[in-house]
Amino acid sequence: MEIFLNNEPVQFELNGSESVKDVTAALFQWLEQGSGRIDSFLIDGEPLDGIFDRIKDEPHSKIEKIEITFTPAEWIRTVWAHENPKALLKETLASLREKEEKIKMFSVDIQMNKPDEAYQNAAELIREIRTALMILRRLQEEKQIASDEEIGGNLTVADYPAAVNGQLKKINRALAENDFIEAGDLFEYEILPLIDALRNSSAGENP
Repeated sequence: MEIFLNNEPVQFELNGSESVKDVTAALFQWLEQGSGRIDSFLIDGEPLDGIFDRIKDEPHSKIEKIEITFTPAEWIRTVWAHENPKALLKETLASLREKEEKIKMFSVDIQMNKPDEAYQNAAELIREIRTALMILRRLQEEKQIASDEEIGGNLTVADYPAAVNGQLKKINRALAENDFIEAGDLFEYEILPLIDALRNSSAGENP
């Protein structure tokens, strides 16, 4: 069974006798130690609350994947307390633009024995991308932007988070496998075009 938290693989101690109920309870207890909120909890692609009663007593070995999205309290304070989320989105996108050249150098930095710098640049980019996605969510919930508004590349505001998170998941897997060339290519040829599409959309325009 694989466990992902915000698209990043998580190592979690399990034994063969634990049920789905045991595993989910342990994960919720672990998450509660942090400060923030659980936004979604999927088991093999289905929301936990929709299938829990049916599978709670099954052995956890029947599960292939658990995917959790969790918003740290710091992000909640930054995004949900900001008086002008559109201005915050513009600032975030501008900051991401400044990091583009560093990200394009990810594979080169790894090969030149600068892994710390490469990983720091990547972590900053991923953190700000997730901030942008959270701002989009707030704009949708507050009806400041329509879910069916086009961003580009045949994506709408509603489709955009899944497209971005799909690429972030691939990047995390590539990094876990030490495939730095693949991770660098995903950053440059998949993630950066998605950022540019959001920047050039009406959602990313001046507030």
